[in-house]
Amino acid sequence: MLTNQAGLLLFLLFPAALYAETKSLILDDVLSTAEKSFPALLAAEQRRIATEGDYISAQGAFDTTVKSQNRWSVIGLYENQNYDVSVEQPTPYWGATFFGGWRRGTGDYPVYDGKNITATDGEFRAGVNVPLWRNREIDRRRAGLKQAELAQLIAGHDVDQALLDIRRQAAYRYWDWVLGKRLAQPPKALSSALISSRFFQKTTHTPTRTS
Repeated sequence: MLTNQAGLLLFLLFPAALYAETKSLILDDVLSTAEKSFPALLAAEQRRIATEGDYISAQGAFDTTVKSQNRWSVIGLYENQNYDVSVEQPTPYWGATFFGGWRRGTGDYPVYDGKNITATDGEFRAGVNVPLWRNREIDRRRAGLKQAELAQLIAGHDVDQALLDIRRQAAYRYWDWVLGKRLAQPPKALSSALISSRFFQKTTHTPTRTS
């Protein structure tokens, strides 16, 4: 009966002693430090940041483009002025590109260059370019964007994998360290429990007399 009580006492006292031994360094602190300084994780995070930049760059291929072209002919037989402003908006849908613009041409033009003459207020144009055969299913813009998306996804998985590996290794090292402290120097509460157990055994032992 007393032996069972001593075992129960050890079971109850040991966790408290273990906490007293390790409360200065907890697992969360070890994990936090490892995540901030482990080279493999830092490298994976830098690769992920780089892929984010590549993705933004690939998206830039679909930015709106504004162009302006102005020409003046002030010396010579024909004096004229040309103003041309255009806007283009590429899309990832079937390679379609929307466009619009305004141009104005005034002055004197030779007969062969009469296409540059416009109305007094100029002329507007708008439309959409849709490839019917080449670049319909895929083109350089869409291919670059898709590659950037996949690279970003892979880099994110690499970061998650590195984080899991670091946490696993840090947890193993931490509990190995805790176990090492337990084996190298038993806690005082455990030693007291062992002494108490031996005392109970001695006090309950009755010597056998021989006649």
